[in-house]
Amino acid sequence: MPDFHYHSGELIREGDLVVVVGKRAVIDRVISERSRESQDFSCFETGGLLIKFEDGDLQVWPDVDEDLQFLKRAGEN
Repeated sequence: MPDFHYHSGELIREGDLVVVVGKRAVIDRVISERSRESQDFSCFETGGLLIKFEDGDLQVWPDVDEDLQFLKRAGEN
């Protein structure tokens, strides 16, 4: 499984709460490169992040940029 990190250095984990360009979202899945799932989501070579927004929109990001900001881990207050 690929290791994806926020620009702040923390490891990205499934369930993390994030802000993407001002919109709250959750990391739904960290997708391994060269897997069936990565093939389905068109990120076969790189793997990626499946991000679910509060409005239900799902996006696959093959890499992390400054628009993805870590808020907190799932279950933290």
